Order: sequence, then structure tokens, then C-alpha cells
Amino acid sequence: GGGAGGYGFPCATTLGCVSHPNVWHEDWAEFFVEGLLLTNLEAAAQALALDGNRRLAHRLRGWEGELAAAARHHLGSEHARRVRPTLVHGDLWAGNVSCDHQGHVVLHEPAGFYGAGEWDLAYQGWGASPGFPGWSNVFYLAYHSLIPRATGFQDRKELYQLVHLLNHAASYGCMEYWSHVELKARTILES
Repeated sequence: GGGAGGYGFPCATTLGCVSHPNVWHEDWAEFFVEGLLLTNLEAAAQALALDGNRRLAHRLRGWEGELAAAARHHLGSEHARRVRPTLVHGDLWAGNVSCDHQGHVVLHEPAGFYGAGEWDLAYQGWGASPGFPGWSNVFYLAYHSLIPRATGFQDRKELYQLVHLLNHAASYGCMEYWSHVELKARTILES
């Protein structure tokens, strides 16, 4: 493990109410599928079942294999094989950023791990809550002027957003996020 040699983190971290074990993987696609996608999918399915929505929980679990295959396809591309493990915040949005009394930027509530740096851009174009994450397009343009958007980013971003939607469904209320989860999953499966 350890950033330069793998994807993961030395300890579990928590995103919302979902614990991520962060088991080390040498491959970004495998870490993403095992550590992020399936972990959050199962957490959302359990939350649906606990809310009495067993049919939707069953439907969500039914997509598991296809979503994992789509993730391996998009994250196992030539670009993704060139990705180097980068320490990411894990839940980067405006509510997790502030300034201290000296004007230094402070990041709060990290759910960090070593992953693809573009993971922290997942909320760009987030449709579940208008105005979220609080970054303007100027922020993303400035970011991409320093680190150009790689080919296939949009497909990978769809996967990253699905994980965050599953996490929000598990953490903050399944039915509020279910239509977004379903739409994002269908978009991924149809691409």
C-alpha cells in the first residue's frame, strides 16, 4: 500500500454513515468497485430494505454485476491504467472547506484514500441538489487549466456520482435520492 504503490488507505474512513474499509488494491478499477461502488450499493440497498422498500433494494442489488462490469470497463481503460494514486479528500464540496483566522484553507470531514485525483471532481454537474456542491464553473475551468480533463472523464464522473448518490441514499434518506440513483445507474448501464 501507500499512495505510490496502491489504492486504498491504512485505515477505514467514513463517508456519510457508510464505512469504507479502504483495503489496498494495486488497480484503481478494483479499488473503486470493491471499496466504493459495492460498499455504497449494499449500504443503500440495506437502507431501502429497512425503510420497507424490499422490491427496490432487490432491484438495486440486481444491478450490482452490470454496474461493476461497467466500472471495470470505464476505469480499466488505457487512461485509467496511467492514473497514479493520489491522496484525495473523498467528499470535496464547499461545505467541507473553510478558512482559518489567518486565511488558510481548511478541509473538513475527509473521507480520504489514495485514488484517482479526478474522484474529487465527482460533484461537478451534480443534479440531485441544485447549487450543490457550491463550486462555480470558474473553479472547474481553473482546475482543468492546470490538470486537463482526460478522455473518458464524463463516463468516469457518472460512476463517481453514482457512488455519492448511493451514499446519500444510505445516509440521508433513500427515497429522496432513489430517482437520482435509478437515473444514474440506467445512464451508466446504457452507455
